[in-house]
Amino acid sequence: MDFLHPTDPVHTKRTLPLLISLLGLLLIAAAVSISPARAQDDMTGDPERGGQLYVAWDLLIANVPNVDKHPLWPANTPNDIPTRRTWRCVSCHGWDYRGSDGFSLAGMVKAQEYPSLFSYVDEPESIIIPWLDGSINPEHDFSSFLSPTDLSDLSAFISRGMIAPAFIADLGTFEVQGTLNVGKSYYDQYCANCHGTEGEKINFGSTNNPAFIGDVAWINPWRIAHTLRYGHTNTNVPPASQIPLSFSQQIDLLAYSQTLPNARVIVPPQEQDIDFASQADTAPLAYLAVAMAALVFIAVIWETKFSALYK
Repeated sequence: MDFLHPTDPVHTKRTLPLLISLLGLLLIAAAVSISPARAQDDMTGDPERGGQLYVAWDLLIANVPNVDKHPLWPANTPNDIPTRRTWRCVSCHGWDYRGSDGFSLAGMVKAQEYPSLFSYVDEPESIIIPWLDGSINPEHDFSSFLSPTDLSDLSAFISRGMIAPAFIADLGTFEVQGTLNVGKSYYDQYCANCHGTEGEKINFGSTNNPAFIGDVAWINPWRIAHTLRYGHTNTNVPPASQIPLSFSQQIDLLAYSQTLPNARVIVPPQEQDIDFASQADTAPLAYLAVAMAALVFIAVIWETKFSALYK
């Protein structure tokens, strides 16, 4: 039999393609295993600071620029949006980093088809920074505001600091799966002092449209997840690494946040007294109603008293 004679020509013809295929697979595996390492070797930035720059780089630099709306920002958005916010990465690419394919952008912004950032995971600085300094797209140029260190930190975050949104919450229901009693213990220890035991102390919305932790945890769990991981730029919320909280513990804390009361429970709607003095003048409507009633009355009299005269 052929397999008993490895030097047999027939055996050699059969095994040579197999050996070539195996060699090709080994080369591919080596390339896959080496490429992330090359990206890591190329990365000199701090992904944790990059995660903070991603949310609000304008709060971390020394001289805050006075800028117009970002050139790539949609022109038909309300003018009351601070122009600096249109330059923040999170405003276009979202808290889930998926751009217009994600869940955290407003309608008019979402329609701009901003790209997801996950195609740049494990890419080196030499690939990412040209997208940040205007080399590839002059309208996406941050080099006038961000230093080389800032650009390096931001690219490090994009390359190796993002978490896939499906690892945070269910993409259909936004529900977070975590251990609630563990999450409660961390919330009571680290969050309740500022946010209140039921998340009622800090309103993330407005007086007329309030939103508390219990609301944000359901509306945009990825926002809280990013804040837990990287801290809050202009408050005393530290990054999870400084507490420290592991990723699973962060998820437990986020899951517990979804059990907190929402705004309708914390600030129940109030019955409002109608200020009639501020309403429109209804006198013309009253006169019209009287006139119509008079016409109807005349029509009835005519029908019952005088129509017989013309029969």
